[in-house]
Amino acid sequence: MKIIFQLILAILVFSSATPVYAEERGADLTWVKRPWQIRYFLKFEEASSMQGSSEFAARSNAKPDKYNSLAYAEFFSPKTIQLKDSTFASDKVSTMLIEFNPEGLVTTRNTYKGKLRGRLNQLSYIVLSPGEDSKLTSFLGNWFMGLGDGSEFLAPGLCTNDESPSPFGSGRYADDFKPGAVDGGFGCREWAYQLYDDSRPYIDVTSYELPTEVFPEGTYLRSFIGWARFGDKKPVIGKEKNDWICLHDCPNGDKPGIIPDINKWTKKNGWQVPQPPAKQPQFPDADFKHEWDSEE
Repeated sequence: MKIIFQLILAILVFSSATPVYAEERGADLTWVKRPWQIRYFLKFEEASSMQGSSEFAARSNAKPDKYNSLAYAEFFSPKTIQLKDSTFASDKVSTMLIEFNPEGLVTTRNTYKGKLRGRLNQLSYIVLSPGEDSKLTSFLGNWFMGLGDGSEFLAPGLCTNDESPSPFGSGRYADDFKPGAVDGGFGCREWAYQLYDDSRPYIDVTSYELPTEVFPEGTYLRSFIGWARFGDKKPVIGKEKNDWICLHDCPNGDKPGIIPDINKWTKKNGWQVPQPPAKQPQFPDADFKHEWDSEE
């Protein structure tokens, strides 16, 4: 009896010493321990859409949901660029920038009351989190690690849900995807390809297609997200109808805005004029072996 009593006592002591925070955290709240690679996160949208995203985020954050989600768009101020002519109703586009230090801490000025930190969770999501043990997260993108054989040159990458590989054949890189007025041919794989190609001095985010009645110029911009590593310093440029625009990391200290003459701009920097790719999207799922493909 004495031995049994001692065992029960030991169990009670051990249980009382177990930390409260030891409750099991799901894969969405379990951080992958690895060096932080992202210097900045960049989101591009038509200006009114960006404004709408910010307003929706504020309303969403005011009423926390059961998923403990935190909408980052409320806390960061977008920069707006006025275009001469565009396929957008407002002739304005916006970028939202979130910068990090090597520890993953957000360094961009924001209105969140506390520190924000970038994390990679076990679902391969890149998120913002207010703290080590907080259950609040703000989704930035999927950390794309490739499709299988031959796709290593595209990884890692930061993709939206619509750009992530799917066994159901949906999204930007699926067989039935057609670029158009809503979604362009440029996406996260095209971004990663240009980011990692040392011979390319810039990242061209233009969606190219053959001229049509809707897009007679065959060049336009659509929503995207982008990122860079520490040490990367490539200008982000794109062509909306007839105008080239520098959106971020512009050379020679230039502010984001319209590039008056792309030929003079590239010559001044010792670069070649951007050329359209042979196809877009350039790297559809069909070009690679998928991990869900059946083995022959």
